[in-house]
Amino acid sequence: MDLKRYSLVLVWLLIIALGMMVAPVSAATWTINPGTSISAEISKVSSGDTIILNPGVYNQNTIFFSKNIIIEANTSPSAGGGPANTIIDGLGGTSGIFDGTGKYNLTIDNLSLMNGITTASGGAIDSDGTLTITSSTFTNCSAAEGGGAIDSDGTLTITSSTFTNCRATLSNAAGGAIESVPGSVTVTNSTFTDCSAAEGGAIFAGQSHIYINTSTFTDCSAPEGGAIGLAGSGTIQFSRLTGDGTAVYVEDGTLTATDNWWGTNANPSSFVSGTGTVSYSPWLVLGVTAFPSSITKSEKSTIQANFTYDSDGTYHNPVSGHVPDGTIVSYRPALIQVGMVSPTSAGTVSGISKATFTAHVTSDLALVWVLCDNQESYTTINITPEAATTSTTGVYRNGVFYLASSNTNGGGTINGFTFGTTGDVPIAGDWTGSGTDTVGVFRKGTFFLASNNTNGGGTINGFTFGTTGDVPVAGHWSGPGTDTVGVFRKGTFYLASSNTNGGGTVTGFTFGTTGDIPVVGDWTGSGTDTVGVFRKGTFYLASSNTNGGGTINGFTFGTTGDVPVVWNNNGVSTIGIFRNGVFYLASANQNGGGTISAYTFGTTGDVPVTGQWG
Repeated sequence: MDLKRYSLVLVWLLIIALGMMVAPVSAATWTINPGTSISAEISKVSSGDTIILNPGVYNQNTIFFSKNIIIEANTSPSAGGGPANTIIDGLGGTSGIFDGTGKYNLTIDNLSLMNGITTASGGAIDSDGTLTITSSTFTNCSAAEGGGAIDSDGTLTITSSTFTNCRATLSNAAGGAIESVPGSVTVTNSTFTDCSAAEGGAIFAGQSHIYINTSTFTDCSAPEGGAIGLAGSGTIQFSRLTGDGTAVYVEDGTLTATDNWWGTNANPSSFVSGTGTVSYSPWLVLGVTAFPSSITKSEKSTIQANFTYDSDGTYHNPVSGHVPDGTIVSYRPALIQVGMVSPTSAGTVSGISKATFTAHVTSDLALVWVLCDNQESYTTINITPEAATTSTTGVYRNGVFYLASSNTNGGGTINGFTFGTTGDVPIAGDWTGSGTDTVGVFRKGTFFLASNNTNGGGTINGFTFGTTGDVPVAGHWSGPGTDTVGVFRKGTFYLASSNTNGGGTVTGFTFGTTGDIPVVGDWTGSGTDTVGVFRKGTFYLASSNTNGGGTINGFTFGTTGDVPVVWNNNGVSTIGIFRNGVFYLASANQNGGGTISAYTFGTTGDVPVTGQWG
C-alpha cells in the first residue's frame, strides 16, 4: 500500500473512532425488587439511568449517589406502584436515606420516603445538585442541623408531594421539611403538615429564591415562621397557610405573598413578621352563596362556599389560580328543624365547595353556616309557603270523564272527554311528576293511565297490577314526586313502587275491613300520602302505611251510601263525600267536617274523581 493510500485509511479510522466517542448513549432502565440494595444498583448503572422500584418496602439508608439518577415507582398497570405501596424506610438511622457526593441530579417519582434521620442535614435527601420530587411523600423524617426531610444546596423542584411530621431538631436548626442554602425552591400543589424547626417550620430558604403555588401548610410550627422562613426573595400565591402563631418570617429580603388563604377573612398582618418586606394584601376570603335563595318546603338550594374573591372584592378566575383542591369546608344549618345540609363537609375543586340544603318547614328564614379553618360565614335561604293549590272535582259516567274547573254549582268550564268504557273504575294521579293530574281507569286487574285529559287519553301506560274485584288507589307513597297505584282488597292495601307490570316493590299491610271504601291523602301536608277508609259515615285516616295504620284519626262525616272523595285544600288533603249529584267538601278532617262547601255537579250513579287538572 503506498503512503497516500495508507494515510487515507488512517484518516477514515480516526473519523470512525471519533464518531464512536461522541455518539450519544441512550439512558437505560433498571427494575429491582424489595431486598435489592438501591445503593449497589446505583453504583452499577450509568449516569442518567432510571431505577424502577417494584412495590414493597425497601429498608435502607445511607444511599450515596455520585451520578445523575432517576428513581421511581413502577406505576405500570400490572405493578400498580405508588407512594402508598413503594416505600423506602430509613429505619431511623443516623445518616439519612440519600446523600449526594457532588453536584449531581436526582429525581424521585411516586415514592414514599419515611423514617429518614440524620445527625447532619437532610433526613431523607441531602443534595447539592438539581433535585426533582414528584408525587411523593415524606413522613417522620428529621435532621439535627436542618432540612428534616430535604437539604438542598442547588435547584429544588417539588410537585404534588406531601410532607408530614418532619423536623429540624437542634435549637437553631431551620427548615422542618426543607432547607435550601443557597439555591432555589419551587413548590407546586404540595402539602406540609405538622412540621417544625427553629425557623421555617416547613421551609427555610437562605440566600435562595422560593416560588410556592397552590400548596397547603397546616399545623407547622417554629418560633420564627411556622410555615416559611426566608432570607432571600420569593413568591407565595394561591396557597393555604394556617396554624398558630406567625406563618411567614422574612429575616431579610422581599416576599410577595398576595392572593393566599390565611385561615381567616381578617387582615393577616399578625401572621407575618421579620425585618424583611412582605406584601400580603390583597388576600383570599371565604364567601358563601345560596342558589336559589328562595325555596319552598322540600325544595333544595345549592350552598356554595368559594375562595374566588379577594379582600378587595376582586374576582379570581380559577383558570388562573385557586386555593389547593381538597380544602375542606364544613356546613351546618343554624336550626336542624328548619332544614338539613348534605354533605356536612366537602373539599374544594377549583376554589369552590358545594353542599345541598333541603327545607323541612313551610315558612322560615334559614341560616346555613360554613366553616373553614378559623373563619365562619353564613348565607340565608328564604323558605316561602307553597303556592295555594286546590284540586277540583269531576265525575266518570259510562266511559266519559267530566272534569270541573271550579268547585261550584255546575263546575264552571267543563272538560269532557272519552276514556275507558262502562264498568271501568276511574282514578286520577300525577303520573309524570309534572304537578298536573291526569285520569286513568282500572279494569279487571289492569291499569290504563292517560298522559293527557283528552279523548283517548294520549299515550297510554297499560300494566297489570291487582285482580278483578280490587279497588284502585293512587298516591305519593314516598314523598313528593310521581303518583303510583295500589289496590285495596278485603282489608289489605297493596301499594306499588312503580307503574309497571307487577308494580315493582310492593308494600302490603292490613288496614280497614271488607266492605270499607279506601281513600288516600296527605293528611298532614308532609308531602307523603297515607291511606284511610270510609265506613258507613265514618272516616278512619292512617298516619302510616303499615299494619294498623299507626295513629288513627277517626271522625264522622257523611252517611251510609255516600261515596268518599279527597281534595287538596291548599297542601293538605281533606275529605268530602258525593251524594246523588252533590259534592260536600269538608274544610277539616274532624267530626262534621268544619265549614262545608256544597255544590251540584254530575248526577246519581256517577263516580266522583278529584285532581289538579292544570
